[in-house]
Amino acid sequence: MRNIKKITLPIIFLIIIIIMTSAFMQTGLSSQVRTVNAMSLSENNLSLLALSSEEMTIANKIQCPICDGQSIVESNSAISLQMRAKVQELSKKGLSEKEILLFFEERYGPIILRQPAYSGISLGVWIVPIVISIFILSTTMLFLIKKNNKFKRSIN
Repeated sequence: MRNIKKITLPIIFLIIIIIMTSAFMQTGLSSQVRTVNAMSLSENNLSLLALSSEEMTIANKIQCPICDGQSIVESNSAISLQMRAKVQELSKKGLSEKEILLFFEERYGPIILRQPAYSGISLGVWIVPIVISIFILSTTMLFLIKKNNKFKRSIN
């Protein structure tokens, strides 16, 4: 019974690490899936209703430069209102989503995009959690195999 407790503790630890890692990896995605409820809009936000669904999608991918963790759709700051108007203007000119995002990235830097790029230094944001998870998983498995071998030797 005592040996079973020793083995189950690392397994529980491993499960917790896997859950935390998957939650960490999905936080970036969930922040982009938010929708705007028309009933909850204040009078200041009524201009949001003028954005088309394509413009809303683009605006949700742009970070408010002065707000903490809010897109320009979620923010009520003056700069966000101006940026939303710019998204609308560029979209009406016929620019694609990629071109509009590039427009804002050129002016504010890569930090303005809510989802990091899949290249350069930002690639680490996507790779590091996976590498850490693999390292923790392999280390835990080696630990369990080692413990299992010691347990087998103690029985013999």
